[in-house]
Amino acid sequence: AMNFAIAPVAGQYGYPMIGPTAISGKFKELAPQLPYFYTMLVQPAPQMQAVAAMLKELRDQGKVKKVAVAYVNDLFGIELNAATGPAFKAAGLEVVDTKSYPLGAKDLSPVLKGFKDAGADAFVGLTYPPDNILVTSQAKEVDWNPAVFFTGVGTAFPFYRDRFKGAEGVMGIAGWNPKVKFAGAREYFDAHVKKHQKEPDRWASAFAYASLQILERCVGEVGLDRPKIKAMLDATEFQTVAGPIKFAKGENVSTPGTVGQWQKTEFELVWPKASSTGAAVVPKPAWA
Repeated sequence: AMNFAIAPVAGQYGYPMIGPTAISGKFKELAPQLPYFYTMLVQPAPQMQAVAAMLKELRDQGKVKKVAVAYVNDLFGIELNAATGPAFKAAGLEVVDTKSYPLGAKDLSPVLKGFKDAGADAFVGLTYPPDNILVTSQAKEVDWNPAVFFTGVGTAFPFYRDRFKGAEGVMGIAGWNPKVKFAGAREYFDAHVKKHQKEPDRWASAFAYASLQILERCVGEVGLDRPKIKAMLDATEFQTVAGPIKFAKGENVSTPGTVGQWQKTEFELVWPKASSTGAAVVPKPAWA
């Protein structure tokens, strides 16, 4: 919502603006009206297509059969769910139930019990951090441990891993970890730990840092001439700690949709396989 509010102002005054944590398919629709706005993270459609492709392979391997989806009734969850339906249908996945829940929900156990009773062995939660914590805690409480347990924002944070004793086998939206083969990735991770005495998350932090690397390079090469910065953003593929970044109509089209999984304290990238840092563990281990 903050990006939607600020992007038109940046455009009005001609300031190139990178929104490193913005996720919405509407930015693509509004690109002609927001020519100065750029997104870094993978947007809803390619992200959920990646999840669908992974689940399809697991189904074909006989590891999962039925999928259940829960999404927060807020812009993030609504848009991701809108992308999930077509992606899962195209992959031929059997979705046994889809449930929305309000922002700030305090009890999701009835939803999870319903998924369990429906025989779902793959859970896809399009969740924000508070309800992400809630849905994980209550899955343990209702004794539901599906073969795939995928949650949204917050999964890639070390606090989630630590809260759930490693969160072993939990999957989530990902995009980065210090093992990726991008120049400066390990150095960024180590510098973050040294400066802040804690690890960065395994998703947007690196992309936020990468957005600053991009602007630093632009200013270094063309100065503070804003039209020239915009021209460089539109024409250049940038090498960053988050990998190559190339914008097309304001959208980063270089980074694929990704899935990560907590494995022995690291959030391994398990999909797509071409850029993975580990193989998916399915079924996930029992809750700690």
